[in-house]
Order: sequence, then structure tokens, then C-alpha cells
Amino acid sequence: MFCCGDVFDRWKVTPKLINFAITQLPQMVSVPGQHDMPYHQSDMMHMSPYRTLEHARRLMPFSCHVALRKTNHVFYSKVGEFYFLGFQFGEKLVAPKKARKPIVIVSHKFVWSKRDNAYTGAPPTNNVSSMKVLNEYDMCFFGDNHIPFEHGNVVNCGCLIQRKINEKKHTPSVVVLLDDMSIERIYLDTSEDAWVEVEEEDEMESNVDELKSLMEEMRQVEGANYDFRQAVERWITEKGIKGRTKQILLEAVQ
Repeated sequence: MFCCGDVFDRWKVTPKLINFAITQLPQMVSVPGQHDMPYHQSDMMHMSPYRTLEHARRLMPFSCHVALRKTNHVFYSKVGEFYFLGFQFGEKLVAPKKARKPIVIVSHKFVWSKRDNAYTGAPPTNNVSSMKVLNEYDMCFFGDNHIPFEHGNVVNCGCLIQRKINEKKHTPSVVVLLDDMSIERIYLDTSEDAWVEVEEEDEMESNVDELKSLMEEMRQVEGANYDFRQAVERWITEKGIKGRTKQILLEAVQ
């Protein structure tokens, strides 16, 4: 079983949630996403609950191997008739060396295929149609984008838990890769899930608090190269913020 990252929505979580994850998560080979990384920095993973799950053997890193990549570092795992390569958040996708078996990548990267599964201002270079390196692989699995989609040899898994209004119409699923390189989505039963209706004023106050938290994280990443407005626009899209609240936030970063 593989995970495309963002096991946690935030890297600072309670011991109760960490203990829950240790006892309830299946063992998975995984790559960390930015929300698993303190301040989105991979060199600070020793502070993260993600690393705790690795120590507890709930999450297994891709083994270090150099046979399939043209660089001197690769995350690698062999399962049955496939080679799997892992790319954590921030790691550049590069073409593999030729192999006798199909090569599959597991990556935490925001990719999109059309406007209804992209946020406002999503980079054109992240459109899967323009990512030529993906043609070098037999199958590509991505995390980060919460909206599930399939496009050619690309599978964007989508979120496992619906939390935001723009995710409400998408049923969470897991994806099975079959021997013939086809895939099957298995949709999860959400019939007992309930959405809590929040008053607009309360929701706005919560959104502002979360934005403050985002800004604080960005301030603490020394030397990070962020397009602040783009980051805020993406945050607004991910949260499903609309109407007057969206207008106020966008005006604030003009």
C-alpha cells in the first residue's frame, strides 16, 4: 500500500491524534507532503509526527536506490512486476533510466488537468499535458490536489476525508493498480458522515485565524521564495471560501 503524502493536514498535531494514527493506520510506503513537514521544510522532518509514524513502522520510506534515476539519489521500492519511485514534496521529477519492468511514480505534487480541478493561478507547468517527463513513466500517482481526476497515465488520488465545501461532491476513494496497468477506484462509504453548517460570521473568523497561521508559517521559513498573493489565492480555493469573505481577503493582498 502506497501513500502520496499529507498524512496529516498540519504538522503540529496532538499526541492523541498521533497515537490514533499509530494504532489505526495500515502500514504504507509513503512520501511526505508539505503539511507533513514543519514549515514545509524537509530538513526539519525530525520535528514531525510523520517521522514518529516512521519510527513506529506505520509509514515506510522508499528505500535508497540508484539504478533507475539519472541522478545520484532516488527513493525506490519493488513490488511484484513494478518498480515504484517516490518523490516527496519539493523534489523535482526527472526521467528514469530504462528498466525491464514498468515504472510507477508516487509523488506529492500539485498537478491539474483542467480548470475545474485547478486553483486560480495554478502554474501552467503543473498541467499534466505539459509535463513531458510523465511520458517516461508507465503510471503516475499524485497527491496534494484534493480534487480527484485521471488523465492518460496520470492518477490524482484526491483527498481521503472531505473537509471543505469544494470537496463535498467528491467521494473519497483508494486506487488499485492492476497487473495490466489499468486502475480501479474503490469508493469509500461516507453515508454516515455529516457536514456541519457554520454561520458565515463564525466561518469568516475561523478563516481569518487560519490565514494568520499560514502567514506565520511563511514568515518563519527564512529565505523561502513565495508569491504571497498566489499562496493566498490557493489557500482561498482549497478552503472553498466565497462571497464577501473571499473579496476581503483578496483585497487585503492587492
